[in-house]
Amino acid sequence: MIRIPGRFSDGQQAKSHAVVLTIDGKRLKAHGEDGSLVASWPLETVTPSSDFAVQALLLSTTAPDAEIRLATTEYRAHLYPHLHLKPWSERVTGLPKRRILFLAAVGMISVIALVWGAHALTLRFARHIPLSVEKKLFGNLVSRAMDSLKCPSGYASAGLEQLKNRLILGPEDAQLVALNIAPGQIQVIDLSLPNAFATLGGTIYVTSGLLKQAESTDEIAGILAHEMEHVLQRHVVTQVLDAYLGALLLKPFQIGSTDPTTLMTLFQRSYSRDDERSADQGAVRRLDHAGLSRQGMADFFKRMSDKTDIPKHLNFLSTHPASEERIADLLRNAPKPSPKPNAHDKSLLAGLKKGCSDK
Repeated sequence: MIRIPGRFSDGQQAKSHAVVLTIDGKRLKAHGEDGSLVASWPLETVTPSSDFAVQALLLSTTAPDAEIRLATTEYRAHLYPHLHLKPWSERVTGLPKRRILFLAAVGMISVIALVWGAHALTLRFARHIPLSVEKKLFGNLVSRAMDSLKCPSGYASAGLEQLKNRLILGPEDAQLVALNIAPGQIQVIDLSLPNAFATLGGTIYVTSGLLKQAESTDEIAGILAHEMEHVLQRHVVTQVLDAYLGALLLKPFQIGSTDPTTLMTLFQRSYSRDDERSADQGAVRRLDHAGLSRQGMADFFKRMSDKTDIPKHLNFLSTHPASEERIADLLRNAPKPSPKPNAHDKSLLAGLKKGCSDK
C-alpha cells in the first residue's frame, strides 16, 4: 500500500494538519499523526488543482473548501494510476476538456489567419519588386547552382529566345519591360528528364529532355508562355517570401525552418492551383496573339501524364500537374481552325530538338 505524506486543511480553520495519504479501494484516505481518519474522498471526486504541477494540491467535489497538499511534487507520479491522470495533464491541469479543445482551435485558427494574411501581404509586395532587384539578391545563387548543367551550345537557347519574342504581347508587355518586370534569359540545361521552370530573377530553364520529347514548336511555345507568366505574375518570388515569412510565423510552434540552404528548392515547389490557372490563362492569351496553336500545350501535358517511365516527382508534372479539367480549360474557346506550323517552325523545331548538341 502506498503511503504519501501531506497536509490536510478543511478550509474552515487556518491551521492545517500533517496526514498520511493511502488508497483504500476506491477512496483516498487521509490519516492524522495519531492514526485517526481525517478525510475519506471517493477517488472519482478527486481532482488536481489548477496549479497541481507546482503545488501538488488535491481537491474533492465532496468537500469544496477542503484541500490536501502533497509533501513534495515527486509524489504526484504515485497518484497518476489511481486518479486516472496522465503526465500531460500537468500542463493543462484544471482546464476542462472542452476549454482545452476550444483554446487549441483558437490557436490553430490564429496561425492559419496569420499565414493567410502573410500570403496576401507577400503577393502584394512581390508584384512591386523589380526583377533587377530580385536578380541581384538571388540570381547569382541560382545561376551558380545551374552552371554545371548549362548547355555549351547556345543554339537551342537562341531558338527559345525567338519563340519568346513571338510571345510578347506588344504594348502590354512593353509597359512591363519599362518597369523592369519581364523574363530574362532562357537557358537550356543538360538533363534528360522533361522539365521547365522559372527561377528567382526571371531566368527560365528548359531541359534538353523536354526539347527532345516535344513534337511541335507549339508545344514548346506553350510551355515557354506558361513559364513567362509565372515570372510576370511574380509567382516565384511570392513562393519564396511565403516560405520564409511562414517559417518565421511558425517558428514559435517549432514548425518550419529559415535555413538558407532550402532556398534552392523553392523554385521547384508546386504552385498553387490559382497560380497554375492564372499562368495557363496568360499563356493561352500569348499563344493566340502569336498565331500558335493551344493544342500543342494540351498535347504535351497529356503525353507527359501518360508516361510511366519517368518518376512523377522529377518530371514537369510534379510542379505542373495535368488534369482533364485543366486540359479542357486550355482548349476552351480556342480559335478555329487551329493554326498550322509553317516551314520556319519545322526548321526551328529541328534545331531545338538537338538540345545541347550543336550537330
